[in-house]
Amino acid sequence: MKQYTAIVVLMILIGLSSCNAIIEPNKGTVEKTNVEIEYLNGYFPRNDIFFETETMHIIITNRDDFDNYFGIAKTMNNIISEIDFNENHVVGILTKPSDEPMVVSIQNAVANKHILTVYYKTVTMEKQSFTSSDIKIFQIPKTINSVHFSSEKGMIKIDK
Repeated sequence: MKQYTAIVVLMILIGLSSCNAIIEPNKGTVEKTNVEIEYLNGYFPRNDIFFETETMHIIITNRDDFDNYFGIAKTMNNIISEIDFNENHVVGILTKPSDEPMVVSIQNAVANKHILTVYYKTVTMEKQSFTSSDIKIFQIPKTINSVHFSSEKGMIKIDK
């Protein structure tokens, strides 16, 4: 009987502490939203881009800056993604050209008020007889003021 009473008292205490947590205002919580990324197709990185590290993280706010980084690629179907710089910015992860290229895989993107966090992984491929690089570029609304790029190597924060 004593064990039963102890269990009931413990359950009541847990229930009361849970109620207190629900009643108190959530001052520190912020609504986070998963963001679906649509990659921009039909572009290639220019050969004159200078890389300080193996990966480059960018936010581009206008057409002139975009053209300094990317050219239009000739493809079999010639479908080029349209970019609306009046409503959006372009965000990207570029890898340094190498004969052991690095591939970027974006795992998830989460918006938290005016901050977008992009979670990604990189994998170095086998040596090949030519150099290549990988780019992942996509549009984000102008309401996003900062992008955090998070990978196995750490986090890089860029404000526009």
